[in-house]
Amino acid sequence: MTGDDPTFETDDYAGYSSSVKAVVDCFGPTDLVKMIDRQYGVQPRDDENLLWALGGRNEETYRDTLSLISPINYVTPERSLPPFLILHGDADDVVLFEDSEALYDKLIANGYEADFVQVVGAPHEGDFWSQELLEIIFSSMTYDLGVIHGMGGAGTLLPDMFKDNTTAVASRIYGRIPDIEAAITEYQKQYRT
Repeated sequence: MTGDDPTFETDDYAGYSSSVKAVVDCFGPTDLVKMIDRQYGVQPRDDENLLWALGGRNEETYRDTLSLISPINYVTPERSLPPFLILHGDADDVVLFEDSEALYDKLIANGYEADFVQVVGAPHEGDFWSQELLEIIFSSMTYDLGVIHGMGGAGTLLPDMFKDNTTAVASRIYGRIPDIEAAITEYQKQYRT
């Protein structure tokens, strides 16, 4: 989200672009200040507290620092953002499902390409993952990286949809992809053994 932004560039990789062509966000935190306010504000301010550490361990500045590293704050119309595939289980109690919804909504409102996959009943990690979900991710990456261009849409993954037909699952998720079957076929040719 901050690709080629000089604020985040270092001399370590001078001459290399930090831009990416696509993003896959699996239940990632989007608004760290909101996480403090809604979920983790009562935790002790010590080295065991990841948000406290990310915020710089300074009571006066840590909320500002967390705001600076919150992805949702970089979704603005003047940026050039790649397509996003956001996946989140609606039973996640580590990162709130609504945080991914907010990121998706802000991306769409600002004119960016994004897909959102709700995995019903899935927690943070664990049962979130399935072979079919991985195939959707790889198909999306194949699609975003040039096999097929232009995506956008939102949908819900229901566990019983995973039984036999990845194409049906992907078609329900990517309602606006003109040829999801071609994307899956291309993925299978390139990545399946």
